[in-house]
Amino acid sequence: MADALLSERVTGMLRNQSYPIHVAYSSVHALSYIDAHEPALILLASRIADVSGFEICRRIKERERSRHIPLLSLRKSRRRKWRHCG
Repeated sequence: MADALLSERVTGMLRNQSYPIHVAYSSVHALSYIDAHEPALILLASRIADVSGFEICRRIKERERSRHIPLLSLRKSRRRKWRHCG
C-alpha cells in the first residue's frame, strides 16, 4: 500500500511537469513496454503484481536492449538501505 501511494505521488508530480508517464502493473507489461518504447528513465516500485522490484530490475539489466536505461527504485521505508541491481 505504501509503495502504491508513493508511486501515485511521484507519477502525479512528473505529470504535472509535463513528463510523459507510462505505468505498468506487471513485469510482462513493463518489459514489453520497455522493448517497444525504450524510455529515457525507469522508475520502479519495490514490488509489482507478479515479481519483486529486485527481480524486475535484474530482468531489465540483463537484456541488451534495456541495460543502458537508468533505473530508480522507489521504496518507502524508515530505514536507509541502498541496493545496487546492475
